[in-house]
Amino acid sequence: MLTVHWVYRLDNFDEYTRRQYNAKAPHLPNPFGYDEEPKKFRDFDIFLKLRVLHQLTVWTFWNPDRIREKMPEQREIDQTQWVGASIDVVRSIFANGQFTAH
Repeated sequence: MLTVHWVYRLDNFDEYTRRQYNAKAPHLPNPFGYDEEPKKFRDFDIFLKLRVLHQLTVWTFWNPDRIREKMPEQREIDQTQWVGASIDVVRSIFANGQFTAH
């Protein structure tokens, strides 16, 4: 996980993520619950896992400079050049008919 907090480990992920929900979004339902023992991320369905990971990403990028300073590429342009290349790959997949919806 991308974090500036040294306390995140696999054995305490559920508890610390629950605390993040309580601190940053008390108005949202906390998927980890409010009981003494938090619900386990590993037991969530795939859709809830994705929502939780998305929310953590949103909170992380509230202050992108905290991550940027930890990256080897210090300039923003160096950190974002891969986006254009990725878009070109996706376009070619669709253009060549390599993507099919099931």
